[in-house]
Amino acid sequence: MLEDAENGLTVLFRELLSELYEEMKHLDERVEKLEQKLETIAANNEACKLLLNSLVMMENFSLQCGAEHI
Repeated sequence: MLEDAENGLTVLFRELLSELYEEMKHLDERVEKLEQKLETIAANNEACKLLLNSLVMMENFSLQCGAEHI
């Protein structure tokens, strides 16, 4: 769509959208890499494991309580 010169968008606006799209892809890749690092840290740290288990238990409890009120 951005390459379509007849779509009514100016060249400058198409360039801007293209740059923003490339930046967004870069940020998505960065977030993915950081998530992988955090998962590695959490998997090797007992305090993180306990915290994550507690969060899962709280989420499950919350879902169960919410399901009872439906």
